[in-house]
Amino acid sequence: MSNEFFDGNTIRKINNLYSRGKPTPQLWRDNTCQGLTVNIGVKKASWHMRTRDCNARIADFDDFNSADKIPTLRDAVDFARTIVARGGKPEEFFTMFRERKDLSIAMAWHGRVDPKIMTWEIARDQYLAWCFQNRRHATWEGYKSALGAVNNSALADDFAPLGGKAIVSQDVV
Repeated sequence: MSNEFFDGNTIRKINNLYSRGKPTPQLWRDNTCQGLTVNIGVKKASWHMRTRDCNARIADFDDFNSADKIPTLRDAVDFARTIVARGGKPEEFFTMFRERKDLSIAMAWHGRVDPKIMTWEIARDQYLAWCFQNRRHATWEGYKSALGAVNNSALADDFAPLGGKAIVSQDVV
């Protein structure tokens, strides 16, 4: 087991282990961020969060194998430790982080909303405001009811799982 400050040299050392052949399995821990580790396997390496209460895979080593991505990994582990402290499991958070490669989106999916990210309620209210100005009043009322924005709406429960979640959009180029 190796403890060191994770930086570009660490990335280079791990890549060199694999370029020389099959390395022996080992665990490298970051001195700066409690819980951030690299699990060196025979075939591939992966980033992990290892604490007394949690052992979760963050991503493959190749997904975040540059020095400029290490601070993002540290922030992800810090946030995941807050999830564990509240009694949760960070696997969903890390899955979203792996898929999107964006920490702010993954954090928004777990309740800590970055002001730059639009949540379901904000998007719905902005759309309804646009409808109010650009469509007939009856259309606006129908949309408001259908989107669950009316108190005691029959459809409000259908939209409850979206509450506080980020709207993840893919820009078409």
